[in-house]
Amino acid sequence: MYPEEKILGNQFTVTCTVGISNEAVTEIEETVDYAILMEIIQKHFATPTPLLETLAQKIEAETKQRFPQILYFILSIRKKSVMLNAQLDSSEIILEKNY
Repeated sequence: MYPEEKILGNQFTVTCTVGISNEAVTEIEETVDYAILMEIIQKHFATPTPLLETLAQKIEAETKQRFPQILYFILSIRKKSVMLNAQLDSSEIILEKNY
């Protein structure tokens, strides 16, 4: 985290994709509760973390622990303001995991 970001903050766009088996789902426990997934993401964003990569890894670990049935996980975190001397609209990290 750059010193300016600690003062000014930043805005992020988060996209999270999880994959489940293509077998017939008959119980709610076999699905992913997106409200819980959103809570996991919001909880980790509420804690200052110096690196987006670390933040993504924490979100992935808790998501897999809470939903062991997921087969893959993709998380994109796009930082809207880039604190660099460059002509960039945003920067993005993507974490992908297959289980």
